[in-house]
Amino acid sequence: MKTLFVLALSILPLAANAAIYRWVDSDGSLHFSDQKPNRPDVEEVMVEPPNVMSGDKPSTAGQAKPTTATPAATPAVKVPPRYRSLTITSPANDAAVRANDGTITVSCTLEPALGTVAGHEIQIIIDGRRISGLKSCGTTLTQLSRGTHSLQVQVVDSLGKVLISSPSHSFHVLRTSRL
Repeated sequence: MKTLFVLALSILPLAANAAIYRWVDSDGSLHFSDQKPNRPDVEEVMVEPPNVMSGDKPSTAGQAKPTTATPAATPAVKVPPRYRSLTITSPANDAAVRANDGTITVSCTLEPALGTVAGHEIQIIIDGRRISGLKSCGTTLTQLSRGTHSLQVQVVDSLGKVLISSPSHSFHVLRTSRL
């Protein structure tokens, strides 16, 4: 009897627009149906319409747009799979890089590819400074001073939550002296 009741409750949202009837048979079992049986003890169950959430962004006035969308009419958003790996490929860890103008190219590999549709982006942390908003795993850093620098790459979502981080790297910039 419990199974029948749970099953009936689970299908209620599917039949929200149709009438639902319930009754107790001579054995004391509770029944639900969308077709009215020919019985005197049938009771119609009132079912509230389901809540529908829209993926629309708020209007410029700050209020949400009204929607009449149904779950079937709402387009599916493709969510990228969880990221498995993120590694810095250049510069190599503990590498000495000759860069007289202080320009270094940073590249990394990300598996699977960056989910830009979901609002994910690459963020580079160089010596504690964050460079955000990158859409690919490669960029050029300029005006780096001579010496040792720390580097880390992260993937963040649209709220800034870190989804995956590379191991920290250090590299050494070699520049000619002005003397």
